[in-house]
Amino acid sequence: MGKSPAHIIKFFQCFLIDWMEKYDVVVVGSGPAGIGAAFSAAKLGLKTAVLEKSNFIGGRITAGYSLLIDGVYTEDGATKLVGGLFDEIIGKLQKENGARTNEDKSISLRQEVARLVLGTMAAELKIDVYLGSLVDGVETEGTEVSSVYFSGKNGWTQVGSKIFIDASGDADMESLIGLGTLASEEEKHHYARLPFRIAGVDEAKLADFAAKSPDKLSVIKGKDGRVEAVQMHEPLALAAQQSCKFQLPIGDRRILYATPSQGEFVCTAPRIAVQNFASGYEKYYAAEITTREAFAFHWFLKSSVPGFAGSRIEDTAHELLLGNTRSATCEYMITEADVAASKKFYDGIARCGTPMELHDEKQGVSYKYPEAGKGSWFQVPYGAMEVKSIDNLLVAGRCICAEAAAQSSIRNTATSFATGQAAATAAYLSFKFKTKLKKLDPKLLQGTLKEQGCII
Repeated sequence: MGKSPAHIIKFFQCFLIDWMEKYDVVVVGSGPAGIGAAFSAAKLGLKTAVLEKSNFIGGRITAGYSLLIDGVYTEDGATKLVGGLFDEIIGKLQKENGARTNEDKSISLRQEVARLVLGTMAAELKIDVYLGSLVDGVETEGTEVSSVYFSGKNGWTQVGSKIFIDASGDADMESLIGLGTLASEEEKHHYARLPFRIAGVDEAKLADFAAKSPDKLSVIKGKDGRVEAVQMHEPLALAAQQSCKFQLPIGDRRILYATPSQGEFVCTAPRIAVQNFASGYEKYYAAEITTREAFAFHWFLKSSVPGFAGSRIEDTAHELLLGNTRSATCEYMITEADVAASKKFYDGIARCGTPMELHDEKQGVSYKYPEAGKGSWFQVPYGAMEVKSIDNLLVAGRCICAEAAAQSSIRNTATSFATGQAAATAAYLSFKFKTKLKKLDPKLLQGTLKEQGCII
């Protein structure tokens, strides 16, 4: 049997070590959690690198067209949940007309502006960004990670670091080390989505249809009169399901939301269950099916909903959006009961108020809110980011240790930014006070985050 890339490179480690770049912090993944971690670490003066498998930074935002940011406020819009670095990034996007704050306090983004702003910030912060770089090996020494290997067009490269943050979304580092990881509760529940953009929508006709047919469709309007979101109700959703042959979310969640550009919407409806999220062939199959679903659903909208007759599909996301895949095994696991009870923790480092997303093969998608209602929130504990058995590795974003239902709440974009910033701040404090990550005083971490404008 052949050896893994990690074993092959280890054989030549004595030759590679002189050329190996070394960092204070290496972040795996550059989605919202990775951006939160890398940008925060660099702003705190740490030599930082980001390893990103795609060809530009931003992850779900720039490649997956996850262009609506929920979770900034509680669902009733009364309490702000996320601040700090997130506010700074949104401010820069707004200056470039790349972000719009909606009436319900969600934020819509323009993908191309997000790429510009995030890329510019990374350059200004002097972060070393390695694009097209898939981590496929991890070297450990005792209870610490010493380096990672990643592959690209030039072959294998090795980088070392004092602290690592796994923001891959799939707990890649933990899996490569051979630690136990948490999979989705059923293999068939790895759901993949393919968001797509629709341009040329007549918003006035759409709003008029919603006013005349409230049983079929409702719209959320901004103060400027723009349609910001579209909710499809049961009669129309069932008709679409029958026409398009796939399930749609029914209820008070958005099925279409506006970007900052007039007449342009993103639809996140196409979705499919994927048995093995790591299989390239299954991803191809999922991408093919969801692309067909996107065109079928757009045809339904053109023929059934006034305002879409002259619209067109502008483009689809560059990669599939995956939901629950793998998460790390950490010192604490966030449970569905924690989310339902709006639990607060002594070591809480971020807030989250997004409902849990539940999937059922027959019933489709539904959402479960905390027992205290839409104005409540729970805390993400630092313990759910501390990887068991490894002293210098933290996780953020979708990698956080949680049951499947709880993870569907935590993985929202705003909370991912917050957990990334918390991980980087923990790394900074570890250096400053010469203490291990697992020995950090939670109150010190919380106080430092608050000084940065974070909301705990």
